[in-house]
Amino acid sequence: RGQPAAFVVAWHLCDFGNVVSGATRKRSFKITNTSSNTQLSFVFDKNLLMGTGFTCEPEKVVRLPENESVEFTVNFNAKKSIPLGVKELFLPLDVKNGPSSVIVLRAHVTVPEVQISCDLLDFDKCWVGCSRTLCLQVQNISPVNAEWDFKKAMGSAKDESRFVITPRSGVLSPGDRQSVA
Repeated sequence: RGQPAAFVVAWHLCDFGNVVSGATRKRSFKITNTSSNTQLSFVFDKNLLMGTGFTCEPEKVVRLPENESVEFTVNFNAKKSIPLGVKELFLPLDVKNGPSSVIVLRAHVTVPEVQISCDLLDFDKCWVGCSRTLCLQVQNISPVNAEWDFKKAMGSAKDESRFVITPRSGVLSPGDRQSVA
């Protein structure tokens, strides 16, 4: 986590929101030299970004003319080695002969997670030629969309053709539920 200078003129947030572990997100922003008589030069300390999953380009700007802008691109790669949870970094923007600003880079690393309403479906006794329907619910308990799918049974599943699952798959928004029969 980078530490800001003693006096910081402005704080800015670059929030990536929820990022699924293993995914990459990109954000872009512009910095404008609002001075009417001075060119602006500044640099980001790239060493602060090492091993955090964040990258920022360009790392420095030299003599940005008055009333001109430069676009920055920040990437966040939520590598599997990055722990789940909020990842936050204070990235000082050191302005030559000027006050410091800080860009706060923030991402919430998460994984899709669904919960099933029961662990066991007991069909009990069922007469030959008759059917029985049992239901369960699949709920998305994560802050990101979750894809779910009932796969074929592993190993010897000679009776699998006697069971019908409807629907077999779907996508759930955070907090949503789907009934399955």
